[in-house]
Amino acid sequence: MGDSHLERLGVKGEQVGVAAGALVVNAARGGALAADLAAQVRSQSITPDDVVVVSVGTNDAAPAAATPREAFRTHLAAVVDLVRARRWVYLAPPGVVPGAPGAQGRTNAAISWYSQTAEQVFVARRGAVVDTRDLLEDLGDDAFEDDGLHLTERAYDVLLPPLVTASS
Repeated sequence: MGDSHLERLGVKGEQVGVAAGALVVNAARGGALAADLAAQVRSQSITPDDVVVVSVGTNDAAPAAATPREAFRTHLAAVVDLVRARRWVYLAPPGVVPGAPGAQGRTNAAISWYSQTAEQVFVARRGAVVDTRDLLEDLGDDAFEDDGLHLTERAYDVLLPPLVTASS
């Protein structure tokens, strides 16, 4: 569920599911905000046996969206509190390359605030958090496509093992 950081997992996400003997359904959509999570969740038949992975915050931090911070927290909490899943995992936003075309006015400081808020929501509900920025730190700007917003294949190769571990 969530934004393009999960949507772009594509075939790699499905391969992880096959290797783990699980079905992976990717309902994430590029441009998604925390307010979109409820609709994404309703579009799926989530059971108490499922693991739900969420990635939001990058688009909420964009000046064009400027999701009020308390509304961001409220949207996340409502979805996690209303949907029973075996486990919730938050894939924290990786940030952006400052000044890159895809940043579109987003700042890493604003993205960090949304990320920290989401982490608080998920941890308070016994969810797991994958610290994307920390995991991709060694890659630097090479973690990002030329737009400075979306992740490279190499970045996903780094993220997938910790994401699988957090989902177990």
